[in-house]
Amino acid sequence: SLNGKLDFTFKPTVNLTIGGRYVYRDRDDYSFANTLMNWDENSHSTNIDYSVYGRFTQRFIPEKDSKSKIKYAYYSLLVDYSRSLAETGHSRHKDNYFDYGYVGKFDISKDPAIYEFKQDAQGNPYQITRDLPADTLVEFTPGDKNPILANYTSAYYDLFDETEGNYDKLDNFVNRGLRNGDAGKSVYGLWNNIGTPTGAYTKQDNSQVRVSASGTVDLGNHGVSVGFEYEQRVDRLYQMRRLVGDENLRGRNIWAISRNLANSHLNNLDRSDSTQIAGGTVPIYEYGILVDTANQSTFDRNLRSSLGLDVNGDDLINIDALDPSQLSIDFFSPDELINNGQFLATYYGFDPYGNKYDGTSSLNNYFTEVNEFGDFTRNIGAFEPVYFAGYIMDKFSFDDIKFNVGVRVDRFDANQPVLKDRFLFADARTVAELGSTTLDPNSQNGPDIPDNIGDDYIVYVDNIRDPQAITGYRKDDVFYNASGQIVKSDLVAGSSGEIEPYLFDQEKPDVDVNAFEDYKPQVNVMPRVSFSFPISEEAGFFAHYDILTRRPTPVGISRLDIIRYQYIRNLGSSAANPINNPNLLPEKTIDYEIGFQQGLTENSALKIAAFYREMRDQIQTFQNVGAYPQDYYSYENLDFGTVKGFSLGYDLRRTGNISLNVNYTLQFAEGTGTSFNGIPVNLNNTEFSTLRTISPLNNDQRHRFNARIDYRFLGGDDYNGPVVFGKKIFQNAGANFVANLGSGTPYSSSTDSKIGQPKLNGSINGSRLPWNFTTNVQIDKSFSIEYGKKGEGSKAKYIDINAYLLINNLFNTLNVTGVYRYTGNPDDDGYLTDARYQAEISQQNDEQSYRDLYTLSRLNPGRYGSPRTIQIGAVVSF
Repeated sequence: SLNGKLDFTFKPTVNLTIGGRYVYRDRDDYSFANTLMNWDENSHSTNIDYSVYGRFTQRFIPEKDSKSKIKYAYYSLLVDYSRSLAETGHSRHKDNYFDYGYVGKFDISKDPAIYEFKQDAQGNPYQITRDLPADTLVEFTPGDKNPILANYTSAYYDLFDETEGNYDKLDNFVNRGLRNGDAGKSVYGLWNNIGTPTGAYTKQDNSQVRVSASGTVDLGNHGVSVGFEYEQRVDRLYQMRRLVGDENLRGRNIWAISRNLANSHLNNLDRSDSTQIAGGTVPIYEYGILVDTANQSTFDRNLRSSLGLDVNGDDLINIDALDPSQLSIDFFSPDELINNGQFLATYYGFDPYGNKYDGTSSLNNYFTEVNEFGDFTRNIGAFEPVYFAGYIMDKFSFDDIKFNVGVRVDRFDANQPVLKDRFLFADARTVAELGSTTLDPNSQNGPDIPDNIGDDYIVYVDNIRDPQAITGYRKDDVFYNASGQIVKSDLVAGSSGEIEPYLFDQEKPDVDVNAFEDYKPQVNVMPRVSFSFPISEEAGFFAHYDILTRRPTPVGISRLDIIRYQYIRNLGSSAANPINNPNLLPEKTIDYEIGFQQGLTENSALKIAAFYREMRDQIQTFQNVGAYPQDYYSYENLDFGTVKGFSLGYDLRRTGNISLNVNYTLQFAEGTGTSFNGIPVNLNNTEFSTLRTISPLNNDQRHRFNARIDYRFLGGDDYNGPVVFGKKIFQNAGANFVANLGSGTPYSSSTDSKIGQPKLNGSINGSRLPWNFTTNVQIDKSFSIEYGKKGEGSKAKYIDINAYLLINNLFNTLNVTGVYRYTGNPDDDGYLTDARYQAEISQQNDEQSYRDLYTLSRLNPGRYGSPRTIQIGAVVSF
């Protein structure tokens, strides 16, 4: 980690600062599932973060005898550029994608003399025709890319002497030996097995340009501050997934997909061109392989070209006999990498092959642009949200009351396409757009619209391809039947039993670019008012009112994921895996505080404050029931919350060697959502997805105590510490203690010990974690080293050094930060002793082994706070 800056003073009132930072990280990543048996196969990450900035500041100080009302003024301009580069993958394989699941070479022998008998109605053979060549023998040569994975297959070959049913077909290896792309089964579903490398490679390239300016002018009795900031982010990500397939992904990893795409056009015989090789009562015919170029995959075509084979030939390629170096993701078409939404490649800001892409997120290009081979390019632009804000603040006094009054206006633009209607992935007609269309066969003037149905209501019909009658309407998320009565969404379904909107183009796919529009920039006006006034010479009163906004967080859930939209029918969604919503709004917080401060002595004061905060437009998981082409989970600005409480603080300014600050806070944090994927998730599975209930929030810490004690010896004539041999050994040295004590945050108790089947016990967030306590101490000493003085009259230079020792969690307190919902314990979920599951446990391969390994799997260090850590460092200035 490197930080530095250069300060230039052109004159006493003009400064220029140029600085930057550079941080490099290189580490093996942590995976709890790998810790027991597979720790040396964790993914490896490298990160580079850097930024550069320039700040120009100018001050205006009037002359002493100036009669100007401007007493002081300054302005500052800052330009900042930052960038973060990250790469994560297996330490050996990195971006060599076919290395990840490579087990070895499988030579497959085929018998071309395989025939099929055709029989007449009486069951007598009347013709024998040659069939496609069939596998007869699979020979295995272990590879060196993943030697432990290769051992699994080598061990399988040692089990049987019989080839038939074991080594005559590659498919016989499923759930036995490993093929290329397969991974060892997990151990009881608890631990990753030995030798399995991480199954994904990821790289990110995020950058940001920020320009800000601020200025202040003291004008008479007013101190006016103005400023603005502009921020442009550019986020890019590329990920190759499914590089290794466990028992759940064996048919969908990169090797399996390559196996399926190779020879995809050679699955039939050419029945139009036969050769009779024997006559008699039962003739025998041979056919050549039909080369069906219309069904040839792009992967197959490019692979044949790379191997020097005839692209239109009928050679059968054995993928598993090839070395990984002979295969490349460049052989795939973009759609083959997307794999019908099963995602070999996930990307934005990069092209499907991992090359940086500087184009924009044009949906029209995504759905229509093709390359010279006729394959869709499927390029997706980077995520580039834009943020702009400006403010003005006036600080002034009226009698004894000090005011700080201002307003901040911000503008957030997600800068991407969004759905016009979250219930429609294709463009559908409203009532006003019915025109003269006749959907009611009994009417000569078009359909009869109920009086309570407005022109902007969406129309639903009986048949999406050939509409004959209206089945219902919708306004926002409320559905109406054809008579105008409010009903559940399934009661307006068409003849297919599914929701069928009246589309403008019935032949369009499920996702239509006309269903999208540009994100409407959100403008927020945020007034801020604070004031204070003295009650006496030792006491004062203060209060403030603020409105704050926060851009949708986490950032990733507000990015348009067009691939998941495109394949919504294939992928679906769940409460645990919602689809991003690019149309999210900023979250808003309204903050009130009122307080009183009383001086106790010349150096100490007591402060009491009460506060109240409202959080609006908070993000929560939501199920769109009745959406077309199917129901799906996403995120919406649905939730709200409140935080109220008071704080009591005592401050002691430095008295002798000690300064002290003690604070206690009592708060009550409640709301309709514990987190963006929290409380209402189970409600989302029902028609009551909009139902909200007030519960304690995840951060509802009822009691919190903080104490800071600083004991320090000053330097020079102010030193009052021990002197040893004439040396002020503790000069400019001290110790800072920070202690934190907090009551436990809430969690929802469960009536079921089995993970993955939570059943609420009592109320939401009705249980509490234990109290937590930590003490941190930093001991430091500052000193200077003189250099550069060469003689009489020369000026000495100094290097200033602050050396420190930092100990976090001084007493190594075991703080519990998470528990299992059934037991309330951090290391036991109660499953092994739950009477309901004893029969299930006894069915495991080895009951005692399972119990031992299960017990270990519950000992997750993520449920505890950090242990004692010690850091030694120094800050050097010159």
